[in-house]
Amino acid sequence: MAEIVKGALQQLGADVVMSRGATGWGGCITDRADKANESGADVAVSIHADSTSAGTDTTNHGFHMIIPKLDGITDAKAEKAQADGGRAASKIMRDVYRDSGFTPSNYLGRDGLDERGDVAGPALTEVPLVFVEMGNGSNPGDAKVLESADGQAKHAKAIAVGIATYLAAAARRVRPRRTRWRTSRGPTNRGVARPRPGAVPPAARRTAPVAVLSGETAACSTASWTASTT
Repeated sequence: MAEIVKGALQQLGADVVMSRGATGWGGCITDRADKANESGADVAVSIHADSTSAGTDTTNHGFHMIIPKLDGITDAKAEKAQADGGRAASKIMRDVYRDSGFTPSNYLGRDGLDERGDVAGPALTEVPLVFVEMGNGSNPGDAKVLESADGQAKHAKAIAVGIATYLAAAARRVRPRRTRWRTSRGPTNRGVARPRPGAVPPAARRTAPVAVLSGETAACSTASWTASTT
């Protein structure tokens, strides 16, 4: 899934840094947070699928975004990043997911947002982070979408659009008065132009990359979280 998202973001004009290398191993939570922090990314997205049962769960279903309880973050840079951009990006992603036809979780959080104080990733990441739980893998309906090619493409599109929408909104807040970019009609400095088909609005193009972080094992996560909070 992360590779599909990477491709979608690159098609939209984003630079992408992945937490996983050629071996497929992305490291523990501290490693992935360090990767995002070192990249200086404008935003990071951590992609996951939830599970509520070792067997089948026909009741609990839907996506949600995990946002951290800010009073539990001891890293000042991480707290600022998640209080500002992280929350804004997570709400935008929630809206895009909902507009894409996905159903918010009926078992965690409220209206697609779940505020938690026990998740290490957002507490360690010093760039705005979107923590996506795409669905409940224990639920047959969610699992069917998560496992199908069409379903994965739908999730990837929603994630890419959510990130691009956040970057465009962030860029509008900081861009200079006069902007120069190249479009299908050639260079312009008038601040208005028609972008190439499928391109991110010029305001979304930033110099820093997008960091895509993939989840790993719970045991590794527990060890990293324990070490990082002592």
